[in-house]
Amino acid sequence: MDPVSGALGVVAGVTSIVSVIGKSVVALNQLRQRYRDAELNITLLTGQLRIVQRALLQVQSWAESLQGDSQHYQLLIDLEDAITHCKLLVEYIHNQISKCQWRDDTLLGAGSKVIYLLEDQATKDCLTRLNHQITALNLCLTATQCLTPNDQKQLLERKESRKVFNRAKDNATSLIGFRDSASFATFRTNLSTDTKLSRTFDFDGLLLRHKIYQNTFRSMLRRANSPTEERTIERGQRRALSDTPILQLKSTARESAKIDMALKADARKLSKEIKILAVGDKHGRSSIVKQMRQRYGQPFSDAEIEDYRKSITSLAIKALVAVLDYVTDLGTGFVRQASRDHAGIILEFAKSGAPEWRVPAGVAVSVKHIWSNWHVQQAFSVMRQDGQTAFYLNAIERICRPDYIPSNADIIRAPESFETMRETELIMPSSTLRVVELREKHAMKIISQFADIQFCLFTIDLTCYDRYHDDANRTNELRERLSYLKGICQSSYFSKSIILLVFTNATAFRDRIAVSPMKSHFEDYTAGNDFNAATKYILKRCRQVNQQELPLFWHIHDLNESEAEAIDEFFRHSAASFTAVSWLREVGIGAT
Repeated sequence: MDPVSGALGVVAGVTSIVSVIGKSVVALNQLRQRYRDAELNITLLTGQLRIVQRALLQVQSWAESLQGDSQHYQLLIDLEDAITHCKLLVEYIHNQISKCQWRDDTLLGAGSKVIYLLEDQATKDCLTRLNHQITALNLCLTATQCLTPNDQKQLLERKESRKVFNRAKDNATSLIGFRDSASFATFRTNLSTDTKLSRTFDFDGLLLRHKIYQNTFRSMLRRANSPTEERTIERGQRRALSDTPILQLKSTARESAKIDMALKADARKLSKEIKILAVGDKHGRSSIVKQMRQRYGQPFSDAEIEDYRKSITSLAIKALVAVLDYVTDLGTGFVRQASRDHAGIILEFAKSGAPEWRVPAGVAVSVKHIWSNWHVQQAFSVMRQDGQTAFYLNAIERICRPDYIPSNADIIRAPESFETMRETELIMPSSTLRVVELREKHAMKIISQFADIQFCLFTIDLTCYDRYHDDANRTNELRERLSYLKGICQSSYFSKSIILLVFTNATAFRDRIAVSPMKSHFEDYTAGNDFNAATKYILKRCRQVNQQELPLFWHIHDLNESEAEAIDEFFRHSAASFTAVSWLREVGIGAT
């Protein structure tokens, strides 16, 4: 993780929390002066908040002084988690304090006194939670004093240290409310992933179906829509039940019945919801999710289709320019002046086509002429073009028409651009799949937010076996994928998850293995240039990194019309297996 970017996030987070703490301390001082019965607890709470404030200021000072020094990634993860938990708790305390209302004689209103007396135990609980957050922050500050990242790692990975962070996390998590159709967002979702994946537990469905909880939730929802104490006082009058019109009572009863129905619907939906985290090869995971969305999700909107049109046209034109550059590098060039003129028109459009990428008729004519040129076709056959690039180049005449609208096949292969994550809901006949795609560079930073997922969809492009990164170590891409999969399998957050392993780009891999032997890149491979043998070898390597023996299902995926039904069947069988795997774990047998 980049220490500088991590430090910027720490500074921004600390600043907002310190501001809230300042407001809370001022309000507590007023409460202590005006309501003497609250002296002890408020004094303790004020002191704890000041300690948190000082600890956060020390963290901010440390973060601002970083000059790109090496810091262990676990320190930045734990520090950001501690700040997030502090913010959640401090905002909760501030909201509780804000409930107190003052009369004109600077004394607490009668209703506010009752609120304080009823929530005295809640104040004591806040003191305990604050103490746990202070301990976690102090542990982070201690880690910042370590001389090397390895020392930081040893300190933070101690059993006692993890217990401190887990206790602080559990205390903050307990403040997160339930999720229903009217308000599913929580502090956690706003601060971290901005998603509907709120913290849930295995027994949530049972609780939501129980009548006593439904009555309580209905009361909470009704109270949320009723006038607050402040608005009632401003009106200067109170109405008895006898003053309430009969029509209003009937309306309230109907509203209560609607809330009952909504709660029951949420309970049924929650019991059928399956959460999937999609990571790995970005093109593979996105194409699978989009293929499933076309069958079970929301249709693509006009705005989404237009965005895909732009990105597809841009990719096709830039790929054609790369082929033209290759023709020039070969030294052959174009013999006819007309071909050189058409190539110049395409190069000029590639520079000026953004951001709309609407291809004029004249450019479309040039594209058609160039793509049929013998030199271009020879260069294309020599270049290692496969996957989405080859697909769009073969369809470039259709893509460059002025009236071009992307087909379903075009959209499935289209490049994706999202900053951190993207969520897709798939309504299948027997269950609801909530799929979250996560970019690799953000995975380790926020992976703790997905501890309650049932499935991890991990995609591997089979053709990456002979590709290497342009770095000092020339890292093999397949080895990098295996290392990433190993980290997922060893993570404590996925100890109860099922791995869905999908191998993509199978057709291109079948062609590639014939001319680029796997033996040249993996010395322990001995089965020759056979597609099935090479695929089994990669699967064996994936199983070897699954040292925790998590349940693993695998599938070979290709982007074509017939494959849509196959991937659909794979998802349905995997989802159906979840109940069986969970039962095996409960009886202590385990599952493989």
